[in-house]
Amino acid sequence: MCLPAVAAMTAMQQLMLASTVLSAAGSIHGAREQKKAHVENAEAANEAKVQEDMQISNMSARNQQDAASAKIQSDASAQKAASRAKVAAGESGGSLNNDAVVNDIMRQGLVSNNQTSTNLSRLDQDTQYQYQGSASRAQSRINSVAAPSYAATGLQVGSTVASGYAANKQAGIDYPQT
Repeated sequence: MCLPAVAAMTAMQQLMLASTVLSAAGSIHGAREQKKAHVENAEAANEAKVQEDMQISNMSARNQQDAASAKIQSDASAQKAASRAKVAAGESGGSLNNDAVVNDIMRQGLVSNNQTSTNLSRLDQDTQYQYQGSASRAQSRINSVAAPSYAATGLQVGSTVASGYAANKQAGIDYPQT
């Protein structure tokens, strides 16, 4: 074979080999970048969940504080009304019927407190649902960026190398035997 033909064949072999190596390196680099994107996305999703959970926790604390304030106000109102009823009974001299009135006033205060407790219990259940929703949204966000499959990347690199080898063989370029 003449020298220019050998040089052309050698250059062709080197270009095909370089193409194969670059393609395989690109696949590996792509898998690394995919892993990096997956990790960054997961970290961001977890940070967002922490912030959302803090907001839910603050809202829950406000609900509990509001309920406690409502119960205190209800107790104070009932005590005040009962005291007025006792004073009025003492001034009017009618204490027999007054016990029923005072008991009814206290009962109304207890009913009000019970309703406040029931509402708080419902708000607590809603808070638990919000925490579950927060966890689901975070997991969904994490799942939105797929983790790389190293097995698939390995198969892709192997396929690239095999295709490069076959193309070189088809072009008549032989690799030296070792």
